[in-house]
Amino acid sequence: MQTSDFLVIAISIVTFSFFAIIVLGSFAIAKMGESISMKRFWLGYIPVLQFYVIGKLIETIDFPNFRIPKAQFVLPLLPIIATLSVLYVSIPIVSVVLVFICAILWLYAWNTFFLLYCHPFKKAIAYTFIGGIFIIPIYLFVFLVRKNKPIQM
Repeated sequence: MQTSDFLVIAISIVTFSFFAIIVLGSFAIAKMGESISMKRFWLGYIPVLQFYVIGKLIETIDFPNFRIPKAQFVLPLLPIIATLSVLYVSIPIVSVVLVFICAILWLYAWNTFFLLYCHPFKKAIAYTFIGGIFIIPIYLFVFLVRKNKPIQM
């Protein structure tokens, strides 16, 4: 077996694994939406729109000193705003600031989600930290907590 064959096989396995994890996470998001009797739970299967379902599940994005209500409208806009700022904002510092703000809101939204659905507090922080760095594990973590009931805060 040549090195190029091995590389193609390795890349194929990694790509398939990423795809499988995203599909599992999307399935979990839709099922969690269905479990709260959400009318549009099927949006959980569609990339970007699935963040509407996550927003409905968490209701607010919690910061230490304040909350952002209506997370179902804010959360789907974050990747769109970040992408558009990179593509169309001609002033680099403004683009970087917009992406940074979106990333902070994104992390706090996921932290809110994991604090609601992960019963050991330390596990929620670990899920947020690892998912915030590597992104793909977030879908795996969502799949792992899909059957948990939200904790009332």
